[in-house]
Amino acid sequence: MPHQHPPADFAPFILATYNESPHKAQRQQALPGQRCGWVLLLALEGGLSFQQGRRRTILANRQLLLVHPAQAGHLHIAAGARYRRLDFDVTPRPRQLTGYDWWPQAPVCDQPGPQQLWGLDLPLVLPEAWQEASECMIRQVCDRWWQDDALGRFRCHTLLAAWLGWVVERCRPQGLDRQTAATLPNWVQAAEDYARQSLGTGVRVRDLAALVGMHRNAFTRAYQMIRGHHPRAFLAQARLQLACSLLRDTPHDLRRIATTVGHASVASFSRDFRHRTGLSPGRWRRQERSGR
Repeated sequence: MPHQHPPADFAPFILATYNESPHKAQRQQALPGQRCGWVLLLALEGGLSFQQGRRRTILANRQLLLVHPAQAGHLHIAAGARYRRLDFDVTPRPRQLTGYDWWPQAPVCDQPGPQQLWGLDLPLVLPEAWQEASECMIRQVCDRWWQDDALGRFRCHTLLAAWLGWVVERCRPQGLDRQTAATLPNWVQAAEDYARQSLGTGVRVRDLAALVGMHRNAFTRAYQMIRGHHPRAFLAQARLQLACSLLRDTPHDLRRIATTVGHASVASFSRDFRHRTGLSPGRWRRQERSGR
C-alpha cells in the first residue's frame, strides 16, 4: 500500500504520561480517552485486559499494548493492577526548531493511521522479547516528562520516535518479495486457527510447521518476520486467552481447565497463569465475577 503521507513528515508528540498505582476496586477506563491520542501501555502487575467490541485481549505482566485513536475500546483494570502509560499524537514534524520546547500549531485532523505510516495493523500486543528495551524507554519518558525542563521533554519525544522506528523495523515483513508477502497471511492464519483448536492436545511449534509444510526453523523465522514474536509466544497467549474465557464464563474446575488449555497438571497451569497475570486462577475468577 503506498503511503498517503511520507513517514518522515510526521513525528510522535507526547500528550501525557501516567504511572498508575494500585486501586482497591476493579474499574474500567476508555482508551484512547478524551485526548484521542495514541496509547502505549506497559502492564506491570495484576490483571489488565483491553476490550474492543467483543474482542478481549489479556495483558500479561510486562506486556505492551499499542492502540490507535480510531480503534477505541476499554481497558479493564483489576484491583491491585499497576501500569505505565504514554498518550501521544502523530503530528507534522516542524521544518525548523527555534528551541527545544515546541507544540503543534493545531490538532491534526487528517493525521495518518498506522497502515499509512508503517504498514501495521493496531491494536498491537508486543512480544516479551522486547520488554526490557521498551520498559526502559517508558520509564525514562514517564520520569522526565513532567519535569520543568524543555530539553528533557525534547529528549522524551526523541526517545519515543526512536522506539517507534525500532518497533516498525521488527514488525513489518522485511526482505520479502510481493508474491511471498501476499501469500504469508494464509498459512499464518491456518497455523493459528489450528493451534487454537488443538490447545488441549499440547500442540507445539513443530506441529504448526508440519501443518503448513515447512521446516520448524524456517516456519519460526517467517512467523517472527510477520508477527514480530515467536510462535511459542502466540501459543502461550492463546492458552491464556482460553483459560481466562473458561474461568470467567464456565463453572469448570481448575483441573478441567488446565487439561483444556494443554497443561499437564493444575500446578503447572496455576504457576503459568500467575506468572502471566500476577493472580492465581481462583483469585482472577473471583475478581472477574465480582466485577460484573
